[in-house]
Amino acid sequence: MDKRLFKPGGLNYHTVFFFLIPVIIGIKKEYYDISRGCLLIMISGSMYHYTYLKEFEILDKIMILFCFIYYFTLGYTYTYYYLISIMSMLISITIYKILSYSKYGIVFHSLIHLISSTSISLLIFGCSENNECKSLKNITFY
Repeated sequence: MDKRLFKPGGLNYHTVFFFLIPVIIGIKKEYYDISRGCLLIMISGSMYHYTYLKEFEILDKIMILFCFIYYFTLGYTYTYYYLISIMSMLISITIYKILSYSKYGIVFHSLIHLISSTSISLLIFGCSENNECKSLKNITFY
C-alpha cells in the first residue's frame, strides 16, 4: 500500500464518523457498552486517519480487535441480525486484507468503515429484538 495516497483528514477520516450511528442506536436501545466501544473506535480512528502516525494506528487496531471480540462473544443471539452482522464483519476483514492495499485502497478502506458500523448496528438490533445480551447492557452510561 502506498501510504502517500492516504492524505491526513481525507476520505477515511470522514468515514470514521459512520461509527456515530451505532453510538446513537446503542444509547437509544440502552446498550451502553456498545456505544462506548464505538465511541472509542471513532476517537482512535479519527486520531489515526487525521495524522497517520504509527502510534495511533496501533491504538486503533487494538480498539477494533478488542471491540470485535467483546461484541461478538457477548452479543451472540439466534437471530438473522447476528448472522448478517457476522457475515458483514467477515466481508470487512476480507476487504481489509485484500482490497485495502490495491490502487483504490482509500475507497475500500472507507467502505470498511460503513460496513463495520452497519454490522454493529445490526448486532444491537439483534440483541434488542430478543431482549438478550444482558451483559452488554449491565453498565449504566453516566
